[in-house]
Amino acid sequence: MDKDIKDIQNNDADWLTDILEGYGDSLSDEIMLLNINKKDLIDKNENEISQVGYSVPYGDKEEVEKLIYFYFKKCVEWYDKDRDLIEEEAKKETDIIIKEEEYPDNSFLVLLYCEGKYLWTLGG
Repeated sequence: MDKDIKDIQNNDADWLTDILEGYGDSLSDEIMLLNINKKDLIDKNENEISQVGYSVPYGDKEEVEKLIYFYFKKCVEWYDKDRDLIEEEAKKETDIIIKEEEYPDNSFLVLLYCEGKYLWTLGG
């Protein structure tokens, strides 16, 4: 990822968390995926964040994988990303989410991506 995006991840954790809290307030036993383009992220234009697909049941690996796959397919359309290996990438990303982000005390996850790259997560 670009240096600007890494800088935001490293230096603006509170801002990213605050944004995602607004989305998490409406979730119960669900996972939501959000997208922001790089320009809006760098400009901190949080009004341009959009939900991708639908919220999926928390802990349902198959549904999470479908959501991630759908998102990666959309990235091909939106950002002219490479079509190769989308299915494989979706499986890998799902495994990371299930393994690293789902904790027994969480009942929801909000995932924020920037043009097909993981950016931030809020669980609660």
